[in-house]
Amino acid sequence: MAKRRRKKNAMAPRQAKRMKAAIAMPSVLPLPDDLVDDVLLRLPVRTLAVCRCVSPAWNHWLSSSNFAEVYHAASAAASAAPMFMCEDCPRMFLGAGKTCHGLFLIGRPCEGALSVCSPSTGGVLRLPPRRPPWHLHSAGLGYDTAAGAHKAVLLERVADLPRHWGIPRLQCLVVTVGVR
Repeated sequence: MAKRRRKKNAMAPRQAKRMKAAIAMPSVLPLPDDLVDDVLLRLPVRTLAVCRCVSPAWNHWLSSSNFAEVYHAASAAASAAPMFMCEDCPRMFLGAGKTCHGLFLIGRPCEGALSVCSPSTGGVLRLPPRRPPWHLHSAGLGYDTAAGAHKAVLLERVADLPRHWGIPRLQCLVVTVGVR
């Protein structure tokens, strides 16, 4: 009776240990959460939208109001005021300073129209037009924590009052954003 010889494993014992170690240990080590957050806070909005597809956990975190608050605070501290050109008139409107919770104010001086824009959602809300349009002196966007609403502050020249020492007379108008 002939004994069947077993074929020896083609893999050497040293290679087998390496294979077992590679299987037991993941090839990518997880990064600390604070490092991941720091990287995410530096990304543009479009890239963050793509990152939401990475996993359900990332989607939940990137969609949360906590992340939105931290992201908007970090971007407001780091970003300069956006500038926009009006194609119909030679005047330039500066986006009223820094962003406010991710929203910013843009306008068309030739029409007297102001809009609040949200780049993260792509939403645009037109504020009531001012008449006459060239009387708008300055504008800004802020957040009223007591009311929980964004407000646009408009400084307008009063046309019928004479200038005092060359300084135009201004009136202040506060418009609550999103309220009719």
